[in-house]
Amino acid sequence: MMTIPDLISPRKISHDVRDRLIELIQGDGMTPGTPIPSERELMAKYGVGRPAIREAMQQLQLMGLITIRH
Repeated sequence: MMTIPDLISPRKISHDVRDRLIELIQGDGMTPGTPIPSERELMAKYGVGRPAIREAMQQLQLMGLITIRH
């Protein structure tokens, strides 16, 4: 028999990273054009892999909070 916790899907790591980056951007009062830390720095800071960082960054771009430059 399934219980309520079994029915709840686990939260994606990239969503946690996204939320932390939103706090970084909004909490530090970053102004437009201020660079955020590099992927490598974010990987080390949050202890996650590059795919989670990239997915979080894509979500932030879709939300209009950042612009990704290559």
